[in-house]
Amino acid sequence: MSYAEFARSIHCARTSLYHLFESKSIDVERLLLICEVLDYDFISEVYCHNKSCDFSDSPFIQLPIKDHQIDLSQLPPHLLTWIKEQLK
Repeated sequence: MSYAEFARSIHCARTSLYHLFESKSIDVERLLLICEVLDYDFISEVYCHNKSCDFSDSPFIQLPIKDHQIDLSQLPPHLLTWIKEQLK
């Protein structure tokens, strides 16, 4: 993927992309979009690096982000019901 293609996919100008690479911080919404575009979970890597996490023994569910929202449309109904019950 070229710099121009990557910049378009995260909705910024190519010149802004270079500034992003040089920056020491990034907003979460932009980082989530980058994670989606590159299919890589930078958030867990950074969080776990700083916290020394080990999720290898913990069950987890990966939820897709679509249009900046969690897309639950593909989850089986029983799992969706279980998640809603856990959030009460």
